[in-house]
Amino acid sequence: MLRFAEPEGLEKVIQHLLNAGWPDEGIIRNPRIVSGSAVLQPDLLLLDQGCPAAVVKLEPPNASGKTEEEQQLHLYMKALGDVVGLLTDGSPPIRVFAPGRAHPPSTWPRPEELHSFLGWDSHPNDPRPYPIKELGSPPWVPHAIAIRRVLDAIVEGQHRILLTMAAGTGTSLVAALIAWKLLRSGFRKRMLYVTGSKQLAEQVFRRFEPFGVERTLLSPKSGVLPHRVQIANRLSLYESVAPTRDGHFDLIILPEAERTEHFKPLLALYPEATVLAMAHSPTVSASEVFGPPLFELSVDQFIGSEQVKTPEGFRAVQLGEIATIQTGLLIHKADASPDKGSVEITCVRGADILPDGQVDTSTATRVRVSDEKAGDERYRLKPGDLLVPIINPSTRIRVGEVPSDLGEAVFAHSLLRVRQLTNEASSGDILQFLQSDAAMLVLRRVSSSLKGDIRISADTLANLTIFLPDKPPLESAPQAPNPPSELSAVMSVLRQLEDSVLPSLRDMGTQPQERYTVVAEKLRMLAGVLAPPSLAEQVPDTYPMPIALAYRRFLDSRFNVYEQLSRLRDVFEAVAFYVFHLVLADVLRNFSPQEHAELGKSARQACNSHSMSDRMNFVQKVLQTARTQKNCELFIPELKNSKFVQRVQKLQREFRNVQAHTATQTESLARKTLEDFGPQVHELLAEVSFFPRYRLVNVPSFYGKEGKLTRRMVQFSGVVPTLEEEAIELEALSNPPEHDRLILLDEEDAVLDLYPFYQFLANAETHHESHLCFFKGSRKGTLRGESVNNSRPFDLPGHDELMKLLDRWGRP
Repeated sequence: MLRFAEPEGLEKVIQHLLNAGWPDEGIIRNPRIVSGSAVLQPDLLLLDQGCPAAVVKLEPPNASGKTEEEQQLHLYMKALGDVVGLLTDGSPPIRVFAPGRAHPPSTWPRPEELHSFLGWDSHPNDPRPYPIKELGSPPWVPHAIAIRRVLDAIVEGQHRILLTMAAGTGTSLVAALIAWKLLRSGFRKRMLYVTGSKQLAEQVFRRFEPFGVERTLLSPKSGVLPHRVQIANRLSLYESVAPTRDGHFDLIILPEAERTEHFKPLLALYPEATVLAMAHSPTVSASEVFGPPLFELSVDQFIGSEQVKTPEGFRAVQLGEIATIQTGLLIHKADASPDKGSVEITCVRGADILPDGQVDTSTATRVRVSDEKAGDERYRLKPGDLLVPIINPSTRIRVGEVPSDLGEAVFAHSLLRVRQLTNEASSGDILQFLQSDAAMLVLRRVSSSLKGDIRISADTLANLTIFLPDKPPLESAPQAPNPPSELSAVMSVLRQLEDSVLPSLRDMGTQPQERYTVVAEKLRMLAGVLAPPSLAEQVPDTYPMPIALAYRRFLDSRFNVYEQLSRLRDVFEAVAFYVFHLVLADVLRNFSPQEHAELGKSARQACNSHSMSDRMNFVQKVLQTARTQKNCELFIPELKNSKFVQRVQKLQREFRNVQAHTATQTESLARKTLEDFGPQVHELLAEVSFFPRYRLVNVPSFYGKEGKLTRRMVQFSGVVPTLEEEAIELEALSNPPEHDRLILLDEEDAVLDLYPFYQFLANAETHHESHLCFFKGSRKGTLRGESVNNSRPFDLPGHDELMKLLDRWGRP
């Protein structure tokens, strides 16, 4: 499908709309509409007096039937709410879709013609089409959507309305524009605006000066006043607002909706008034009083809705217009039986995509899937396909190109496949952009984040605006080894500074102070692109908590060289223990005792030993088995070809043992030891840089949300655990984890149960505080462990579980 919405085609449609009476400021080119985790980008959005009225999608000439463009148009209409959809090839007749119904083809509609489609002419003094007054700055697309939703609800008779907008995203502007339309149209007669302080009340008083209506600042001695706009300070609200008959105020705006208890008497005083409550973050108390949020806007969504300027020499297209985006195959055990019409086939996973863009075919696994899935073209790979992992580090998006020698293969659920549709761009052009710093900047703006990592959905990638060279590349021309300078980090950041940050800073004197939050977040995002986080910054933020906490203590001890040496040893031992526990759990739970009997004795010896040497010998045997036997798959395949064991053994032999068996060093010698072995420990941390892709979590519950199965989980990444909610496939529940256990999740949502090697402990010894503890050894029917939180030793439960796992391999 050739992309039709080229600049010349778009400009032709815009000229038709201008001739039909649409003002230029009401025609928004390629707006960015944030819908959940996706960013949608239609060709045009038409604003009628600041309210979304219609969305325009261009289609190829002579299109007929229900085209892909029509489906996309309905997707945009659903995201925006009750708007008219216009589908056109650039010339009349225009296909018109009003909410819930289609209409006969039409010519280019005038703004007032859409009022009947939208129902804006069914009520006298309807505020939605009332001419808008720009109070300081025009509304952005998210502001216009919020205004339209609030006005729709008020016209329909809703009395309690809640908006959730993060600080700095324009709450005061939205409130002012809504108030303007309601008061100037006559739909509401008198407004009470409650602020959080005297200074804010004075600021709001000045903002409403252009209204041209009587306004006043209330004080404890004001009494009942006739002014149509009355502004009160929350701290003296009930001394300022005298009890009056119902209806004295028919519009109340509360920018601090979180303080529900404070406002309940006011709501009881004016039960018939329309109340617009605005909160900076979702709260249960605000939803209980005002209902669920009618509109939500976070700082990330606000930034994601901004336009990205196209670099010189490039053109902007949506990736979904020139390529298909497909999520991979979810492998589950029901397909594993050879008796159910299945076949063994190569499966490429997220772990097989290397940072340099290569697909590591040596690590690609053979999996058994049903004949139906193996033959499904949605999951098949062919040379030239691009593969993008769903979860990526915050420093770089991993993109791999399928090589010609892969053979028959499918791709896993942790990947998104990008397959070129047209000759408008080569896969090399797309790959070049996705690997560029410009792509990193765009994706960080529009993608969701998981504890420092970037999570990309199929919708996000399909609606991603990418930049392609203006001049089509010659088929024989070799691909440049590096992205063009216009797509580099420096040029991408410079464009954003010039187009977005600097204008905001220049206008800061006329903007509410809350806008500082958005500008600061933009600067942090740009700094992350220009100078990606170093390893020392990544470890405390994204590595598993047992490692992150040990590393944070190392950083905090920088003013004491002796403590620093001790903490450095703790870091390398934390990494060694973590890998040992993961490999041990993997072997005892997933390996076959019949096929790998030699590993059982080594596992038992490692569990009973207090020697790191025995633990690493066991890990070495497992990794050697995985390298030499094709039917031996590790839960973390990246370990197979790593030099992890050799690095740990070297540090154990030359650093840890020497420190433990020699007298206390002089300060200068201690500093020399730190200089010698500090880099080696950091090399060990870099060796396991894939750890953040495997999430250490506890999943206490599953529930339905917006028609999707959602899991709530506590993620133990970085030094502070975080609560995450994530929609999952129903098939992922084929083997749900125990609610009180720690598990490891890979990119395919496969589960590795880590009990009893990692577990929570809360008893009298811990003062009934929950501690994350890890297993150190077994002796006399007891598991000895240590708290990750404070390094205290504890006896742990789970000895019977460990014996049960070990006895699968035979009793000693």
